[in-house]
Amino acid sequence: ESDNPYVSDVFYALNDISSLLTLKLPNIDFLSDEEKTSILESFEHRKCMALHAMHYASSILDPRHKGQHLSQINDIAGVEYIFNVATAIMPEETQQIMIELAQYRSNEGLWSNNFIWSTEIKNLYPFTRWKGICGSSYLNKIAVAILSLPPSSAATERSFSTFSLIHTK
Repeated sequence: ESDNPYVSDVFYALNDISSLLTLKLPNIDFLSDEEKTSILESFEHRKCMALHAMHYASSILDPRHKGQHLSQINDIAGVEYIFNVATAIMPEETQQIMIELAQYRSNEGLWSNNFIWSTEIKNLYPFTRWKGICGSSYLNKIAVAILSLPPSSAATERSFSTFSLIHTK
């Protein structure tokens, strides 16, 4: 529920929790097998409800991850989301953006430079890295737009609440 745009970490955080539950739940003696199954199923259901194409796209655009561990379906959903954002924001440059995305993912073109992938650069916060290091690419504008999204609705809801746009009684 952070106000900071850590949208690219959501997929990995939820996968870490899922892995931890799968590993630790069998060792909890006071829960029945049915309860353990129910907990795992409930979490997986919540995870599916929480994750959207924007999370997959941000994972692809985060140089720390570059979409690793995404299933083929989620990977395509992420690439399609990037395409849709590119079409909406920069329709004239969409083809070039998709070319740059392919080059980024295969470390070609601008992204073939070892400096860009050095540990000092790669470990920068993704939003900062795209704004500061790769500012000359068309893909940069799309990456900044996606990586600056809030990871959940919490930040938006807080803003609305601050201005009395949401009334809870």
